[in-house]
Amino acid sequence: SDLILSTNEIPQRPIAIYPNPVTDKLMVSGTDLSDNISIKIFNLQGQLIGCMEGNNGKREFDLSKLSAGAYFVLVSNSLGEKLLSEKIIKK
Repeated sequence: SDLILSTNEIPQRPIAIYPNPVTDKLMVSGTDLSDNISIKIFNLQGQLIGCMEGNNGKREFDLSKLSAGAYFVLVSNSLGEKLLSEKIIKK
């Protein structure tokens, strides 16, 4: 039998964030999204920079106030389940 000591994988779901690189508006699309999603933005040191809620089907998030650089975006549903984690570049 296989022994798994740890895993950091998020289940693969058909969700996308775009554009990447992003200038101001980050879009989230996919067939597996609930009505309420949230995104968390982390810097490369793992510090939480911001959290935004997407209620009532909102799929557009304003990132215009972020400084240029690289970030990690975590998309979660209303139950707190992680749907997607991806590195983005902010111009």
